[in-house]
Amino acid sequence: SSNGKWFCDRFCFSISHSAGVVAVCISENAVGVDCQEIKPVKDGMENKILTTSEKDELALLSGDKREEYLLSAWCKKECLLKHSGEGALHASKRETVGVEFFNKKIEIDGKGYLFFACGEGITQNLTLRKIEF
Repeated sequence: SSNGKWFCDRFCFSISHSAGVVAVCISENAVGVDCQEIKPVKDGMENKILTTSEKDELALLSGDKREEYLLSAWCKKECLLKHSGEGALHASKRETVGVEFFNKKIEIDGKGYLFFACGEGITQNLTLRKIEF
């Protein structure tokens, strides 16, 4: 599309990559996927990516839980962007509270990764597979 969303006439798909890992999600319905290596988030990112209600949730957390919440919020927003096909993220205006996501935290070769996906029926039918090349 004009916003960069890829289309296929037989199925919907979404692609993400981070630190040598690729995530692909294929569905009969619109779908969004994001993967991120688990690492510290830059100071002040909460002001750039969180909505007011997400900031309220973040305020209840401390330490590593704050870091993971911020990284998870970023992943969720990327999923929603890829799902919708919109051209701009506008992270601080994209609400994730109350939206259903598939999420998984895994380790590959000693590195931690977060995987998130969204779309109709995605939480019931998603299979995560590791394929090595």
